[in-house]
Amino acid sequence: MGKYFSRSIGVQPSEVAEANEDMRRAGITDGEYITQDRMINGVRVPAGTFVTESRKARAREFERRGYMDKDAGYGDYAGK
Repeated sequence: MGKYFSRSIGVQPSEVAEANEDMRRAGITDGEYITQDRMINGVRVPAGTFVTESRKARAREFERRGYMDKDAGYGDYAGK
C-alpha cells in the first residue's frame, strides 16, 4: 500500500493504532497511518503519515478531519 500521501496529515507514531481504528470506524478502509518510516515514490515518509493507493480515500480522510491538503493535485480535495 502507499502511492498517495501528504505531509499535511499525520499522527504521532504512538497514536497510529488509535488513528487507524478511528478511520475504520468512519468507513475509510483503503488507507492507513504507517507505523514505520518508508520510502514511497522516492520520498522518505515518516511514521504516522496517512498513506493510501486511493486519491478518494485521501480526500475523505482530509475532509473528515477538516484539514487542508498542501499536496493536493488538480482535481483533489484541498480543503475549504
